[in-house]
Amino acid sequence: MGILDNLDLFSSLSEQERKSIEIFCQERTLSLWEILFNEWDDAVAMYIVKSGGLQAYTYSWILWNIEQDWFVWEMALFAEPQKRRMASVKSMSDKTTIIVMLYFSLIELEKKHPQIMDKIKNIVLKRNEENKNKWL
Repeated sequence: MGILDNLDLFSSLSEQERKSIEIFCQERTLSLWEILFNEWDDAVAMYIVKSGGLQAYTYSWILWNIEQDWFVWEMALFAEPQKRRMASVKSMSDKTTIIVMLYFSLIELEKKHPQIMDKIKNIVLKRNEENKNKWL
């Protein structure tokens, strides 16, 4: 069983496409309140919540909760020039499992499998549009 299995986010991809992506991914488990990154950090990775949950916040505001199957700060990676994080993110459960896709891995994935990277970008854009509509 692959690390991307059971994620609805990638259900539109074939098994072979998911296996190709998995080569460029790492799985990481966070403990309760562990900080994934801080506001103003360089955007060096895209994250996907596999289980548990995260919370995005700034100095004095809780921005939103990030649930299973959601991307975390993916747009910072696809922006030109590469941006910094605009909020901090921490784990909200004892064992939050995330998929990590480092920026250089995404570049390599795009070189080796541009059609798969295009699909990921489309998933990101679709998810962001859905999220915008939730807040309007």
